Amino acid sequence: MVPPTVQERAWSSPIWYTPTDKARKAAKPGLTVAELKGKGATQLNQQQVEALIVGKAHWYRNTVTGEQFKVSYRKEGQHTVYHVGRDIHQPSEVGNVARNGYEGASSAYSINDGKVVTFLQDHPFEVTFYKLGDTVYGARSNEFGYANYEMLPKAPEMIAPLPKSVIDKIDKKNQAEFLHIDSAR
Repeated sequence: MVPPTVQERAWSSPIWYTPTDKARKAAKPGLTVAELKGKGATQLNQQQVEALIVGKAHWYRNTVTGEQFKVSYRKEGQHTVYHVGRDIHQPSEVGNVARNGYEGASSAYSINDGKVVTFLQDHPFEVTFYKLGDTVYGARSNEFGYANYEMLPKAPEMIAPLPKSVIDKIDKKNQAEFLHIDSAR
């Protein structure tokens, strides 16, 4: 008889993975909330978070993967994640993120005590925002004290190159301006 064993794995991981010693040594250390605070970062309060995101769309960079994506937080309490890469794992915090972004499907959010709260089933996930200088970082409650998200000051220059025919038709070479949405306008 084999004794019962409990082993955990990440929600998003379909397989068990242990990085090699070489991969562990090559990996850059992540930025922790404690390190941010040690450098003088301040946690945003309720009013600051509301002013920062409600009715707006911002671009973010995952500081671990380098992936960039946009989140639109509508005034009605719904948010949509856009431009997520094809390598996003399922299930994720907000379901099929890539498909939902293309379809414009949204999920509920709220802001409580200065934290953005979303749900996976009935389990809340919180994002706490910190500001260090002119940079805003986000730390999710399920990422063990790491601030893995950086709010970008402007949209990326190029997500994917636009065909020349599209550039000529819209008369814009700056894809960032073409893709930026601010629902407050």
